[in-house]
Amino acid sequence: MHSLPTWMVERWVARLGVAEASELCRALNIAAPHGLRLDVGGGAREALCEELRGAGAALRPARWLPDHFVEVARGMQAVVRGGALARGAVAVQSEAAGAAVLLLDAAPGEAVLDACAAPGTKAMFLAARMRGEGRLVAADASAARLRLVGAAAAARGLVPPFFSTRAEGLEALAADGKLRASFDRVLLDAPCSGTGVLAHKPDIRWRRKPGDVAELVSLQRKLLIAAASLVKPGGVLVYSTCSLEAEENGEAVHWFLTETAEGRRFAACPPAEAARLVPRGLLNERGFLEAWPHRHGTDGAFAARLERLPEL
Repeated sequence: MHSLPTWMVERWVARLGVAEASELCRALNIAAPHGLRLDVGGGAREALCEELRGAGAALRPARWLPDHFVEVARGMQAVVRGGALARGAVAVQSEAAGAAVLLLDAAPGEAVLDACAAPGTKAMFLAARMRGEGRLVAADASAARLRLVGAAAAARGLVPPFFSTRAEGLEALAADGKLRASFDRVLLDAPCSGTGVLAHKPDIRWRRKPGDVAELVSLQRKLLIAAASLVKPGGVLVYSTCSLEAEENGEAVHWFLTETAEGRRFAACPPAEAARLVPRGLLNERGFLEAWPHRHGTDGAFAARLERLPEL
């Protein structure tokens, strides 16, 4: 069906029913417009948009987060050839992915960890939100991929002590006693099946195998526990994926909160509070970000804001 692996379609039919699964499949086979994040406002933002239009890009307001994003209706090559990307004035990012950063709500002066940071798109959004004040650590288990984060930071002039990178996996970070319970905010953008981004990365559909989801869930659970140990009492952990699969998303969060000692120190953010940070239309009934290509016109994405309980 719709040039997608049978096993993927069967999963979606079982969850959504035939009619809605068919809508999802169609959405995943449409060449979706690229999102651009602009980390400036006011006159500087309009000047940047004019620069992009002058280079040949046709822009339109983003549907969900127009204060931060525009869509490139056509002319993405003009954006790539222009200087705005190279100097870090804009970043290619979907609204749904960016919404996870807004859900974290990092503020200037805080200690923040992006735990699986490569290639750095979310880390750079965090840096913009923090306005160069506080401490932002971008970590990744892959030293090679972490160099992409370093390059993005260099283009934006981010340097220590505000910004630093660590070529370490989450479990190694969690084993460092100096880091335990030391961050106000932790973003865990976990490795996942990527089924939400098939419109932009169509090759994923043929690289994924039926057993991959179970293997990824095992990894995600380990990462969740490790990430949680780094959050201060009263701090915030956001767990995010670009997957559509329930096991990687809401079910992973439910398992963490109810079945683990670390998770019992956390509570899910109330839906009303989450709706102050991202549009209510992107949230499910539990207050988790749950974007679907066919429902929201975005890449698929999931994010849950989990708040560590204060110590008594």
